[in-house]
Amino acid sequence: MQTYISEAETDLHVVENKTAVAEISSQQTLELVLDLQARLKELIKKYTENEENVRKAQDEAAKAEEEAKTAEEVRVSCHSHVCML
Repeated sequence: MQTYISEAETDLHVVENKTAVAEISSQQTLELVLDLQARLKELIKKYTENEENVRKAQDEAAKAEEEAKTAEEVRVSCHSHVCML
């Protein structure tokens, strides 16, 4: 009978040790996941900001192109009609 109790106690200690190791591993995994979530959130924020900056730059480039086209048309028109400025 004593042998069974000793074996059960030994088994219980093994289970407790494995549980403790699993808890530590689980906590480390949770911390990694939380860190990855925070990094992902930051990357999404930066990506969104970058997309907005790209859109603004494209709008500005289109405006500049239109202004350059208008200036060229005025220059050509003035050149051919002796424009007085």
